[in-house]
Amino acid sequence: MNNIAFFNKLTLALLAHLYSKFPVPCDLDSINFSATLIADDSIEEIFNFTGEAHHTFRFLEKEGYIEYSRLHNDTGIFSQLILTSKGLAVLNSVPDSLASKEAIIDRIKSTLEKGALEGAQDSIKELAKSLFSTAVFYVSGQLIG
Repeated sequence: MNNIAFFNKLTLALLAHLYSKFPVPCDLDSINFSATLIADDSIEEIFNFTGEAHHTFRFLEKEGYIEYSRLHNDTGIFSQLILTSKGLAVLNSVPDSLASKEAIIDRIKSTLEKGALEGAQDSIKELAKSLFSTAVFYVSGQLIG
């Protein structure tokens, strides 16, 4: 698995997890959370990718999808992690580009529930692409409207 495939998989899993908890903030151990997504890889890859998880969480926060009150660098725990209104709006959107016309969060949940995430790489890639392109549309619509 490369870094982009890991980023896509972690992003979808994290946003689905936070959606299921919304509106209640939660504390989340980024290392353990990400390790469950790469359990079939070698120990070295698990170590490398769990380190990248922290950067994925921070990227999503900088881009306005999630918020957290504190990152405990020594443990990898993010405190009071929650979806933002932007994250919630994007997950609830139904992009024209999706043939099935269902909300992105429903597509994410069904892809993740299939269990065989390695076999769903194309679906994960397409969902991540839809998620971020919808966010661009959402933000530009907010700026224009």
